[in-house]
Amino acid sequence: MIIDAADPDEATSKASDYGKRDAAISSTDLVVDDQLGEIAFMGVRKLSEIWSLSESGEVQPSDLAEVTSSELEFSSYEDLLEFLRLTPVVLRYIN
Repeated sequence: MIIDAADPDEATSKASDYGKRDAAISSTDLVVDDQLGEIAFMGVRKLSEIWSLSESGEVQPSDLAEVTSSELEFSSYEDLLEFLRLTPVVLRYIN
């Protein structure tokens, strides 16, 4: 995803807002193992500033930032809670 922002803080804020909205929309009617499921936004993992070439060929920062995301899949709600308590659990990391 590409976000137009004046600085990294604004880019992070915009990315967080997008992630929260996307998680809420994606959770609508989500069913996992015959139970209602939920996708939770856990924060911005990585922010990369994009640089571009000027007409004179000089490298300069642009006003864009690239945002990537990953998903963590837990085998149970209890594993999720343990993870949030910083207890090691087995999970599936989807880049």
